[in-house]
Amino acid sequence: MSKLNITLNCPDVAFNQQENITYGELQRITYYSENTKSDRPMNILLPPNYDPDNKKYPVLYLLHGILSDQNSLIKPKYSTPNIAGYLMNEGLAKEMIIVYPYTYAPKDGIEVEPGFSEEHAAGYNNFINELLYNIMPYMEKNYPILTGRDNTAIAGFSMGGRNSFYIGLNKPELFGYIGAFSPAPGVLPEEGKTSLFPSEDDFLVKDKQLTPYVTLVCTGTDDDVVAEYPIHYHNVFTKNNHPHLWYEVPTGGHDGITVSSGVYNFLQTLFGILDE
Repeated sequence: MSKLNITLNCPDVAFNQQENITYGELQRITYYSENTKSDRPMNILLPPNYDPDNKKYPVLYLLHGILSDQNSLIKPKYSTPNIAGYLMNEGLAKEMIIVYPYTYAPKDGIEVEPGFSEEHAAGYNNFINELLYNIMPYMEKNYPILTGRDNTAIAGFSMGGRNSFYIGLNKPELFGYIGAFSPAPGVLPEEGKTSLFPSEDDFLVKDKQLTPYVTLVCTGTDDDVVAEYPIHYHNVFTKNNHPHLWYEVPTGGHDGITVSSGVYNFLQTLFGILDE
């Protein structure tokens, strides 16, 4: 992780599409979920010069925030397809497939009124089952992907960052890379609220042999939505001696400035590229 030279703000050349660069193809698919008992949408970004007959690719699962959907992080204000295409073309990131799932996945499809309630959050908590038992098997069956923790990453924005912590730290045998951009609350205990981890001492991977190769956390200096939660996660990781990268994005809010910076840096750490 220490080999990454963090770029605080995503460069314009990566954020904006360039005429001389070949970008990946975005596929919009649906799959059936036994978890929600319904057909569900998902976007899949294939790498530039995708060659399914002769290559296999590592996978990044990129998770949106609360009250959003699988289309959120591909929007121009986040520009993640452009960033990925630029980095892969420049050799700054490995060729990879990026999966944008819809992460509100209530058990048996029983939805509740959208909002910031614990009842609604439960549908996001259940995404761990959606990912492990529906999405990942679907990807293995339908795309030429490399498997195992060396080839699998998870990251997200806000609620997606919260879920990336939850899933990545609970399943370190499956995910070798974790990224959280302005991660939302709900992971660590707060008085009067339920949390995904029973105590701050549990906020790490206890089997040191399965410590993620990279854990990256960032937030915007002007983010008044998640406020101090990201730095709290950073401080608890530090207390628990969990290796991680931490930085703040100048002028970033709960917005595309922060997300684009996080994605730009995180993609440059994935799948062993820092060891080459």
